[in-house]
Amino acid sequence: MAKLLPRLEYYHRPRTIEGAKKLLRQGKRTTMILGGGVSLGMIPRKQITDVIATEKLNLDYFIAGEELIQLGAGLSLGSAARQLEPHDDGAARLIMEAISRTATTPLRNLMTIGGVLAGVGPWSDLPVALLALHTTLVIDGDQKIELERFLLEGPAKVLSRSGLVTEVQVQRTGEISGSFMKFGRNTTDLAMASAAVSRRHSPGYDAEIRVAVGGLVARPKRLADVEEFFLSERQGEVDRSSLLDLVSKTVTPRPDPRAEKEYRLNLVTQLIADCWEDLLEEGQR
Repeated sequence: MAKLLPRLEYYHRPRTIEGAKKLLRQGKRTTMILGGGVSLGMIPRKQITDVIATEKLNLDYFIAGEELIQLGAGLSLGSAARQLEPHDDGAARLIMEAISRTATTPLRNLMTIGGVLAGVGPWSDLPVALLALHTTLVIDGDQKIELERFLLEGPAKVLSRSGLVTEVQVQRTGEISGSFMKFGRNTTDLAMASAAVSRRHSPGYDAEIRVAVGGLVARPKRLADVEEFFLSERQGEVDRSSLLDLVSKTVTPRPDPRAEKEYRLNLVTQLIADCWEDLLEEGQR
């Protein structure tokens, strides 16, 4: 810890969310919230003087109700996947698929739900799947914000007004099917491109389609124009050329030394199309 945080002065372990909020209000710009601690091994925080650890806040819970899946922000990805496994519905399967493609097993057992969302980056897999579902974040135990808005505004900006992510709520009503795919140089590589597509049928309502991408954008992003494209396609194979044109107009890839912009745009287009066709095949089974 001394090597990772050479200027550390205080290490707090609050036992209540109110206690954590109080410490945050009193804190400085050199205060950081610590969950599983995985990011410390990747990016040394040389200016940090105060740490607020979440380990005593009892946020490592899992609740699967009829309408919602509730994931405590302190729950590890590995534990979340194990507890989701018995729940055979589309929302649970989509989340599990994204988790299974994240890093390695030892890291998944350390990485927390809240840490992944608060520290979301281009490489983040789980937020892509959650964005393709109806996902709401609970901040400080009592404030709610849609995941899409959280990502558009930026976690740093949202959390500077509030404090810390305490829960993730995923709707599971209706008949949901979903697919998540990613591409990297190997199975544990950070995503060069990733995509998730979901389709939900609810009695009395038209089918709803949600499409999200990651890897080649700064933060996972929903593609509303692509959702409309799939609603018009309905069935059959995707016109991938038309889809590529649409994605190219919608997505501006960030620089990546691993591959050129055009290659990554084509790559994410193929992933989106494969996810969609995967959903169609699932519906026929």
